[in-house]
Amino acid sequence: KHRTMQQLMRGVIRRKEFRLHQPLKSHPSAPMNDRFAVSVTLGSTTHEWTLLMNALRPETPPDMIFPDGYEEMINYEVLEGIKKWDHRKSTSLVDLLVEIREILRQSEFQRSFEFSEDKVRFELESIKALSPESEIRILNDELRAIECFIPIFSGPQPHKLKAAEELNDGKGDVACRLCLVLDQELANVSTRLDYPPTTKEELHAFCPAWEPGKTHAFDFVPLVQGLVQRKLLIQRARAILLDQLCEKLNPLSVDSAYHEKASFLCQIDNNFDAIAHMTLSNNFPDEPPTIIMQSVVQLIDRRPIIDVVIEYHWDPLWSIPVMVNHLIEVIRTELLEFRQKVLQQAQNAYVPVGTAES
Repeated sequence: KHRTMQQLMRGVIRRKEFRLHQPLKSHPSAPMNDRFAVSVTLGSTTHEWTLLMNALRPETPPDMIFPDGYEEMINYEVLEGIKKWDHRKSTSLVDLLVEIREILRQSEFQRSFEFSEDKVRFELESIKALSPESEIRILNDELRAIECFIPIFSGPQPHKLKAAEELNDGKGDVACRLCLVLDQELANVSTRLDYPPTTKEELHAFCPAWEPGKTHAFDFVPLVQGLVQRKLLIQRARAILLDQLCEKLNPLSVDSAYHEKASFLCQIDNNFDAIAHMTLSNNFPDEPPTIIMQSVVQLIDRRPIIDVVIEYHWDPLWSIPVMVNHLIEVIRTELLEFRQKVLQQAQNAYVPVGTAES
């Protein structure tokens, strides 16, 4: 029984929209805590429920205590999670909580829809059609403001960067949430992207403003979705590119956090060494990586000789393996020319002892 209860609780703990706290025993003889407060996140609001389990008889469906007003929304006895309760199934408890939360989410949307003017209803319907998972609620009764939280998915994981048709199907994980606060005249709509605190700032996409009279949800939401996914796709593509370059070259340093820079040691016949510094911008792959060659042994005024690769052929529609092979060829070609430049500059800078400079 103890193990069964642990498995049921573990499923809830793993879900970020639920938080179990204030554990108590429903009976002194209970083998473990089986009464909890449940904090349920919906939009920017947290709802508090009370969960009553039975540690002595886990096969008995749990009971829930809701705040006033829930009775109109939830008929506890007809819930699928109650009728099909199976304590041997580890997801039974989380399935029940998800079912109740979904009823609350749908009720909040219906209340917001009935509360709003026609122009706002049009936007709400568009949001619901584009993103059925959205969380919509009345933010302020007096100001008649509606708050919408729209999940923005990370998109499919790319095997290689070429074109959209080469990507896997699927939405991916939720990368962030688009928050819209709509006034009834749509004259002052606020927009922002809410990222998880663990998301690095360099992965945050720009959130455009809502232009009154011009912007509508049916084109605004896909626009933001595209901006977020492109930001993530660029980051993934840079990481994959640098990983594959490291497999084929001799890396000295790699920016594993931002995937923007890497340095590689390059050699010719074991008698000339140089370092190739590569930088990938936020406009990659539209913009080719910047390559800077640096001498290792040859110095002028105690400084290495530097040469920037100005232009080379590049196609942003290449697959990543093609990009990798092309960059290696560019470095090898440049290395031969760079050696001649370095040796020539070093020779020109050399002044024999006893020779006066002109």
